[in-house]
Amino acid sequence: MSTIYRYGAAMEVGRILKIYALRWIVKVYLK
Repeated sequence: MSTIYRYGAAMEVGRILKIYALRWIVKVYLK
């Protein structure tokens, strides 16, 4: 169970990091 939970948490963190990275790239590109 802990392995599945850790995998889900990693996916969530990856998704959040992807969103932040996209926002940062857009901000830098538009500057």
